[in-house]
Amino acid sequence: MESYIKIEKHKPVSMEELVEKNYLSFSPDGFSINFENADENGEYIVQIIYSKSNIDLKKVLEILPDVREKTEGTEKQLVYSFSIQKSW
Repeated sequence: MESYIKIEKHKPVSMEELVEKNYLSFSPDGFSINFENADENGEYIVQIIYSKSNIDLKKVLEILPDVREKTEGTEKQLVYSFSIQKSW
């Protein structure tokens, strides 16, 4: 994500766009991305969202303690958020 934003100078629209421009080799099933627009300091908040239920949250939290569980309607999602500084 960070490489994409710094090189392309805009946020990607979808995971597929990252694949099309060779930042990812494939779009992993069950994943999506969400961006909050850059704030006044030029910082994007990026969310990587996993919407399948075949993952053990405890194991994920051992590796990525910042992941949180979110309910969207009846669907549970895992959300990893981080920031990227806009450089242009």
